[in-house]
Amino acid sequence: MLQESRYANLLRDFVLAPVLVGLVLGVGWLIYLRSRVKTPDFWKLAARQPDHAYDWFVSHDGWAVVDFHQRHHQKPKGVDVEGPFILRVPKLGGKRVAVYGLRGLMEESQEAFIRFFGARGDE
Repeated sequence: MLQESRYANLLRDFVLAPVLVGLVLGVGWLIYLRSRVKTPDFWKLAARQPDHAYDWFVSHDGWAVVDFHQRHHQKPKGVDVEGPFILRVPKLGGKRVAVYGLRGLMEESQEAFIRFFGARGDE
């Protein structure tokens, strides 16, 4: 009876140890993968979806879009802007546009764009 109990304990330890090690490694791997998931960078996402980004820029506050070749003459004046950010837009025949972001307004628009198009993936 004592020997049977010893074999049962040995068998239980033999099976339980790898299961516990596997569980710990699996949880550690999931934590590692979760920590590597990052919010997409706004401009990288805009570059992957330039047609959507262009539509976003022309229809949302916080952005000024001008013809790339006229950007020096049409840069928004009298406002605090960042840019130009250059975007090639396929639906405009590959034409480049210069995008200026108005500080204080563009950050919220960027976050909304990431929430909307970042979750959708590439289309």
